[in-house]
Amino acid sequence: MGKVKRIVTLISITSIALCSLMGSFLMVPVQKAEAALVPLKINEFMPNPSSGLEWIEIYNPNPTPRDLSGYQLDDEGGAIAYTIPAGTVVAGYGFYVKETTFGLNNPGDTARLLNPSNDLVDSYTYSGSTSGKTYARSIDGAGVWSDGTTSPTKSKSNDITAPSGGLVNDGLVGNVEFIATTTEVSANWTGFVENESVLIEYDYEILDSTMTVIASGTVGGSENSFTHSGLCLTEGEMYKIRIKAINNAGLESCPVISDGQTPDVSGPTDPSDLKLTTNKPFASDGVVNLSWKGSTDALSGVDKYQIWRVGDNPSCPSCFYKIGEAGHFAAVTDYSYVDTTVFGDGYLYSYYIVAVDIVGNLSFASGQKDLMVDTVAPNAPTIDFTRDDGIVYINWPQVPGATSYEVYKNGVLVYVSSATAYMDVNTINGQTYSYFVKALDGAGNKSSASNTLEVYIPSPRVSSTWTTKAVGSVLGAETAQAAEVTEEEVGEESIEEDGDVAAAEESEPEETAGETKTNWSLIIAIIIAAAIVVAGVLYWWYAREEDEI
Repeated sequence: MGKVKRIVTLISITSIALCSLMGSFLMVPVQKAEAALVPLKINEFMPNPSSGLEWIEIYNPNPTPRDLSGYQLDDEGGAIAYTIPAGTVVAGYGFYVKETTFGLNNPGDTARLLNPSNDLVDSYTYSGSTSGKTYARSIDGAGVWSDGTTSPTKSKSNDITAPSGGLVNDGLVGNVEFIATTTEVSANWTGFVENESVLIEYDYEILDSTMTVIASGTVGGSENSFTHSGLCLTEGEMYKIRIKAINNAGLESCPVISDGQTPDVSGPTDPSDLKLTTNKPFASDGVVNLSWKGSTDALSGVDKYQIWRVGDNPSCPSCFYKIGEAGHFAAVTDYSYVDTTVFGDGYLYSYYIVAVDIVGNLSFASGQKDLMVDTVAPNAPTIDFTRDDGIVYINWPQVPGATSYEVYKNGVLVYVSSATAYMDVNTINGQTYSYFVKALDGAGNKSSASNTLEVYIPSPRVSSTWTTKAVGSVLGAETAQAAEVTEEEVGEESIEEDGDVAAAEESEPEETAGETKTNWSLIIAIIIAAAIVVAGVLYWWYAREEDEI
């Protein structure tokens, strides 16, 4: 038995030690929590009631409830003390009053509040009393004490001054003019001041355009905003918020009214006349210039434009995404945006514009516009020519993918067209001209130069023998014989001229096959030469007649 008793005793001692240790750990958070709170205060007391019992009022200056279990109320050195029962709680910013005989002496005494450990929490010493009057703090839980002639405010705030008004704004942040809903309103406020006690709540009312209350509510004194839902508002009608602050004494501030907020749930008109231009030809830093006609909005107004694009994502070629925004400006109708992020070859880029109003409502999209990105130039053309009496005809076959051609003469651009031929009438006899052509596609990509042609423009030439034969066929054999005589008289001079012509012919570049033999300048020269021969023949005939006479 003795051994059993020793074991039981050891277990008991160990249990007591563990409980004590656990208790010390458990007490720490409570002590820390207690230390973080503002101490309870004696706020008002009645030492000399005109009827009834003495009473002492305790004030909780914290926003959270306080447990008063075990606290004591008494007069200093008095034999009568009152212990507050377990489970007694005072609300945040609330009052607890106990009526009993504390033994507060009318000529003077000290009212005291002690915690469960008999430590002094608060006290006030007075001298003298007035029947039916109290001693009270000027501010709940703080401030100076009155002179004992205060009218009782038992279980109420000692505050006798109403809060001052502040500023009420529409919306949760800032001060909005329009809201994108017809089912709720919001407000925020600043500047409501309570110097003597605390603000315990804000009462609000929602007013329509006729200042009729359509809804109301209350929020706590520590709040500075609210949202009231479940409404049925009318788009375009203004609604205002009226707010008043209420302190711990039940005193109300003057009501303050907001400027008003108007529901706007309709988007702007659609942007229109979207146009695309590019910096042709596309380069690695290609640019697409967008322009469009602006939108309008009847209520909040247009705020900005969203630019949406699709086309450069091979894994999702049909996915549009927003690439940027452009601001909206009053009295401006034409808007633009520069897209500097196009790239790739053979991508079809599509664009549309969406307008956004001040509260975030979206318009429908503008008409979609497409643009193909093409960075590959067409092949260079192969050109050929024909020549006719000083006129040069350049031609070439159609190049696949080309939409236009540039013709260069002596290195200078002289002609741009979708045609596959060029006629040059601006030439000078005896001159040589060079020609080449470049092909362009619809994106502005330009091919390399074609082959270069060197084309000589010859001077007209006349054969004397051919002229004599032509004259003979016109004037008959006799005249032809006379012409031959004349040709013999010309003699060496004619032969020398033919030699020059032959030499010139040898020096001319060989003509391209297929060149025509018709040369009107040569024919005209032949006619002139024939006329000269005829005149010579007539002169010879006239001279012979004179000799016979």
